[in-house]
Amino acid sequence: MFKIYVDDRLITIASSQVPLKNANLVLKLNGSEKKGELSKLIKSFIEEIQLPSLSLISDAPDKTWETFCSLYRILEAAGGVVFNKEKQLLMIYRNEHWDLPKGKIEINENHAEAAIREVIEETGIKHVTIQHESKTTYHIYPYKNDHILKCTYWFIMHTVDVSPLQPQLEEGITKAVWMNNKEITEAINHCYASIIHLLDSEGIIKGI
Repeated sequence: MFKIYVDDRLITIASSQVPLKNANLVLKLNGSEKKGELSKLIKSFIEEIQLPSLSLISDAPDKTWETFCSLYRILEAAGGVVFNKEKQLLMIYRNEHWDLPKGKIEINENHAEAAIREVIEETGIKHVTIQHESKTTYHIYPYKNDHILKCTYWFIMHTVDVSPLQPQLEEGITKAVWMNNKEITEAINHCYASIIHLLDSEGIIKGI
């Protein structure tokens, strides 16, 4: 299953064997649809802003996903879901949303290296270690005269660094804070849907 976010709206590409919950519009595909056909479907959904979600049920979801990706310029990023020794979660505040530290993968840099670098740059942490790889999130957005599919590779991380956090102001980050469970629950009211999905899939939040 592939979940792609358009702001806080959701496009799901899945097989018929995958149970779907609370689907607003479900369309059946065979996996051999052409780019133009799929593009029209996606465009219609994006323009129908009152519709929260679109589920594309495909006989060949991997092929449908491949065609979907061909509609966009791919931008790869990486980030960290970071915990300290108090089991608090590291979050940043940028563009009026609580978020997790992440950024674009540079040339000759692998996913894990990029994730660690971005966490350090955006929060001022001096050292983090990766525990395991997590979900990959996807979202699409317009940029100038192009359309971007952003793929963000996430890693669960840990740090013992207790030095003060330093948000990367030049990147528009105004806060970097450690949050306990109660604070996380409050913060998700101002998180992107893809971040809520990520935290939920890792069991960090429940019932969202």
